[in-house]
Amino acid sequence: MKKRPTWATVVGIFGIVISSFGILGAAQTMVMPKMMEFQKQMFSDISRQIERDAANQTSSDEEQSRQEAKAMFETMEKIWSFPQWYNTWSIVTGLLQLAIYGFYLFACIWLLQMKPSSIKMFYFAAGAKIAHGVLNCILGVMSSSFMVMAMMAWGAVGIVIHIVLLIVVATADKKEFLPETQQSVS
Repeated sequence: MKKRPTWATVVGIFGIVISSFGILGAAQTMVMPKMMEFQKQMFSDISRQIERDAANQTSSDEEQSRQEAKAMFETMEKIWSFPQWYNTWSIVTGLLQLAIYGFYLFACIWLLQMKPSSIKMFYFAAGAKIAHGVLNCILGVMSSSFMVMAMMAWGAVGIVIHIVLLIVVATADKKEFLPETQQSVS
């Protein structure tokens, strides 16, 4: 039995953890527009309630407090706003993310099992995730929405992590992954 290299164990386990969280994040991404719309509606309702309470004001201090609260909730509504196309993109990117992370999970399991094709699978999975992350970052900037850009900023961190893992795999000694016949020739 071949001994698994340490780098393959580290990358495989780390990749399984990342892909598991990625699969959960894909589900969250698909429901994000509904959650954001719900929160935006909640802030709008609170703002309207503050306006109604202003009709029953008793002092100028209370009026000033209400105006400050109203301004804060109006700002929150703006922060939670996002472009119309984001609803569709959120579902599409969630499905893409689900497929990519599912394949990434499979590639990392194969990497731990030392299958000869696992290296190419990992290259493809990591490359797809990096490309998807770059696309998400570009669209996040294009959205001009504070919340979408903040979410996409975390995607940039993911891109860096996947690039590091890709470099580790690309520069590591992969002789243990060669089929038995090719190992004896090398």
